[in-house]
Amino acid sequence: MFHDFLQWLQDVPGATDGDPTTSWSQQFGGSLHLWALTEGTHVLSLMLFAGTILMVDLRMLGILFRNVPYSTLNNKVLPLTIAGFILATVTGVLLFFSNPVHYYHSVFFRAKILFLLVAAVNIFWFHFRVQKNMAAWDARPSPPPLVKLAAGVSIASWILVIL
Repeated sequence: MFHDFLQWLQDVPGATDGDPTTSWSQQFGGSLHLWALTEGTHVLSLMLFAGTILMVDLRMLGILFRNVPYSTLNNKVLPLTIAGFILATVTGVLLFFSNPVHYYHSVFFRAKILFLLVAAVNIFWFHFRVQKNMAAWDARPSPPPLVKLAAGVSIASWILVIL
C-alpha cells in the first residue's frame, strides 16, 4: 500500500495527460540545476546542523569548552541547530520527492531513517530525563556518565545518518 502511494506521488501530481514523465517529481529529479541546488543546500544545512550538535556533544563529553557551562553553549548554538535542522528537513523531503519509490526500497535510506529515529529517541531521553538535573552538572568540566552516554549516542547516530 505504501509503495502504491509513493508510486502515485512519483508519477501523478503535475503530470499532463497521464504522462508520468511530466510529473513534478520526475521534472524535479531530471532538473540538473534545481536538483543540484537542493542537494547542495541539503549538504550545507547538514554541516550547520551536525556541526552545532557536535560542538554541544563534545562539551557534554567533557572534551571541548570545558570551562563553558553546557547551558551557555547550548543556548548560543541552539538557534543555528534549529535553522540547520529545518533547512535539512525541507531539502531532504524535496530530495526524497525526486524519486520516492527508489529511496523507499533502498536499504541505505531505510538505515538512515532508523538512525534518525535513534537520534530522535536519544534527544527526547536526554531532554526529558538526563537534563532534569542539569543544575548539578552544568558547569562541571566533566559531566556525569549519563550525559556522556547521551552525547556518544548522539554523535554515533548523526554520523550514521549522514553516512
